Amino acid sequence: QQQETALKKQNEKYATLQAEHEALKKKFEQDLKNQLAEFEAKQQELESKISDSKLHEKRSAMLKKIEKQNKMLKKKQSDMQASIDTSNKKIEELEAKLKEKEDALIEQKQRLEKEQQESNRLKTALEQSPAVDQSEQKPTEQP
Repeated sequence: QQQETALKKQNEKYATLQAEHEALKKKFEQDLKNQLAEFEAKQQELESKISDSKLHEKRSAMLKKIEKQNKMLKKKQSDMQASIDTSNKKIEELEAKLKEKEDALIEQKQRLEKEQQESNRLKTALEQSPAVDQSEQKPTEQP
């Protein structure tokens, strides 16, 4: 009977140890699952940070490219404005020359009109004057 009792105690002890083992095994598996979940979350966070970092690098590169393009555009705009200013100056000079020529032509036209009026007046005066002998009009030739 002592052997039976000892055997029962051993079996109970074994069953207790088996139950503790199963409980520890389940706890260990749960801990592993939790640690794996934490690891995966941290990995995801790091990947996100890396991705954000790459995005930041891309944005930074794009901003630099845009700034460079803006500088080039400003230079082109400045060059074009200088060209426009030069053209405007030339246009002003040409307009001044044209004005001078127009003024000269107007002056010449007025002079011609005065000469025409004087010619017409003389012609009218000649036509209205009494007939004069042609021989008197010619200057005498001197030998």
